[in-house]
Amino acid sequence: MFKVIIVSIVCLFVCLFVFQQLDPRVQPSNNNESSLIYEDNKIDYFMMLPGLLQIFVTIIICFLVIVGKKFIDIRKKPSKSKYVNYCNEDFKPIAEMRDTSLRVFYHSLEVADLSAAAASAINADAMLARAGAMYHDIGKTMSSNYVKAGVLVAKEYNLPKEIIDIIEEHNGKIRKPASKEAAIVYLADTLASTRDYMMKTGNQKMDEKKIIDNIMMLRLDSEMLDESGLTLSDFREIKKTFIEIMCGNEWK
Repeated sequence: MFKVIIVSIVCLFVCLFVFQQLDPRVQPSNNNESSLIYEDNKIDYFMMLPGLLQIFVTIIICFLVIVGKKFIDIRKKPSKSKYVNYCNEDFKPIAEMRDTSLRVFYHSLEVADLSAAAASAINADAMLARAGAMYHDIGKTMSSNYVKAGVLVAKEYNLPKEIIDIIEEHNGKIRKPASKEAAIVYLADTLASTRDYMMKTGNQKMDEKKIIDNIMMLRLDSEMLDESGLTLSDFREIKKTFIEIMCGNEWK
């Protein structure tokens, strides 16, 4: 379509140039012939209007078609989340985390999967939840004050503020989760950490559903979710999603 517009514009300027060259006012002549030359070469500019109008209409139609197609595409297809690239396992900070500590890397992956699924269940930003979960423990490979270290890494790689907020809020020690996505990562991290602990201690025969239910209720009663914007309906959907995912796997 853009090629059609460009060609139409070029044709318009070519026509104007040609008509200007044929204008008798730029033709050399003597006094005796001036009247004749003017009459012979006189251009009826009204004859140009159909052609010019056709070119103009073509340009307008092409423009409307392009704009309309863009609008339809936007309505039909969700735009690519700006957080997608930050979740790529080959993105340098994530790749370094993987190379430094597989334990932290796989824990982050598990939290990311849980968080994205829960966010989708309540129509929150699933990709933001995934990205926040991927980076929530990234500082653990660098410092004992892993939250501060994680924030520094995030700023070094120009991660969006929303991801940095989740890093700071995911454990509730610096401040409470202030978004639905941060609250989801906070809950998912707690459950995944509990799962890791149970695997280490060999205590794997407990009722998974009961464990999830107990942890979720403890977090709700602790008032840590009060600033997150989660409703009770959201909370129930999140818990349901966690149970469906985690109870589908063995605690081994």
